[in-house]
Amino acid sequence: MVGFHLTLFMGMREKRCRGSLLERSCGVCEDSAIQELLRRVERLEAAIAKILEEQAPTLPIRAEDGEVILVFPTQGAHGSEWRLRRRQLDEWQRLFPGLDVMTECRHALAWVSAQPAHRKTVKGMPKFLVSWFTRSVDRRGNNRQPLLGDGKSKLTHALEKASDW
Repeated sequence: MVGFHLTLFMGMREKRCRGSLLERSCGVCEDSAIQELLRRVERLEAAIAKILEEQAPTLPIRAEDGEVILVFPTQGAHGSEWRLRRRQLDEWQRLFPGLDVMTECRHALAWVSAQPAHRKTVKGMPKFLVSWFTRSVDRRGNNRQPLLGDGKSKLTHALEKASDW
């Protein structure tokens, strides 16, 4: 009788099941091979989901995701500039509701432009800006007054208007 081999690699070990062409296989090996493949698929799916979850904030924004708001100079092999798009700006504004994200982005752009030695890579720009926003919020401490476009809180504007009377 002519036999066949069902081969399943598990790390460095190789398992073989011998049967005849007239038989499907021994059944036990086939079931365990299918179960092992299903376990591997589940582990791969979990690993992919974890990677996508970790990299979600750093995935590049597609061109159709909105107009370009600001262009940051960058360094490295992935390009000489990084484009801040409307969709990313809106997402960050939602995540930092008490902060004028656009003003902070302009401040970060001025800082990066003035110090070429401190330019970030294209892939590093989202992390750099989120860190910038977090430091800006932390610097304000417990005073969670939202800032307006000029960097002053609504309370500061109200006090200035009251002093003009």
